[in-house]
Amino acid sequence: MEAYKTIRFIVDVEINGNQDSLVTRTIVYEKKNVVVPDPHSLINLGINLNKDIERHHLLVPN
Repeated sequence: MEAYKTIRFIVDVEINGNQDSLVTRTIVYEKKNVVVPDPHSLINLGINLNKDIERHHLLVPN
């Protein structure tokens, strides 16, 4: 994390009625210099978190 000037996690929820919702998660980061790699581990963590949340919601009866 020291390699980045800033890292922000943005979550936007758009509710369309009782059943339909859209969640957008965004990771915004600024590297300290150009040789710093992209934060793939954080991106993969976010992807896995999204999969777990989706799996949970698909199993819960409405």
